[in-house]
Amino acid sequence: MIVIASLCMSIRQKTGFQCQDGSIYAGVSSDGKSAFAMPKDAPLLLDFNDAAKYIADLNVQKELGHNDWILPTKNQLESLFNNRATVGNFNPRGVYRSSEEDGPSYAWVREFRKGISFSNYKKDMKYHVRAIRLES
Repeated sequence: MIVIASLCMSIRQKTGFQCQDGSIYAGVSSDGKSAFAMPKDAPLLLDFNDAAKYIADLNVQKELGHNDWILPTKNQLESLFNNRATVGNFNPRGVYRSSEEDGPSYAWVREFRKGISFSNYKKDMKYHVRAIRLES
């Protein structure tokens, strides 16, 4: 699988291309690295701590053959939002969780309906989660 993933990374496919491992090429992240997304959201809405556990479980299970899945930062989530039509399977009215905290009780999210990021969303509230991985 590593060879296949490297091939997908080196080809620099169009956004939305499904790699042979099943991940979706999601474009270039804010840090200039190619990003690959899970083909769909987590099966349940998750609070901040459960989202971290979900990502850890993906890595333990080597989901799609990889153990470097992450919860996107607010900037990476913005990139997913901008490429949502080609990456696919997003809830158009959903609120998506990022990995970035804003104090002890709040974390950044992206409202896909409005296209805006907010930091005043409580960590214990449940939102959509889409795991990504970055080219290494």
